[in-house]
Amino acid sequence: MTYQDTAATPRRSRQKRGQFEYGVYFAIIFLIALPISLVRCLASLVWKDPHKPRRDFISCAWREAQIVTPMIFSA
Repeated sequence: MTYQDTAATPRRSRQKRGQFEYGVYFAIIFLIALPISLVRCLASLVWKDPHKPRRDFISCAWREAQIVTPMIFSA
């Protein structure tokens, strides 16, 4: 008979569930941020803001999702 640490088992499954939930929230926020960042990038092309660094809209949406998702989980 082998010894199993029963206290560690729920913690691991809870951590995996948390990572999965974080990924789901990240994907949802990323999909919401895509059209918003597309409009922002198109607007910056039209008005040519010289102080704003140029980025593609996908990296802008990714960055927004990286900022917003931890805010949701820390609340």
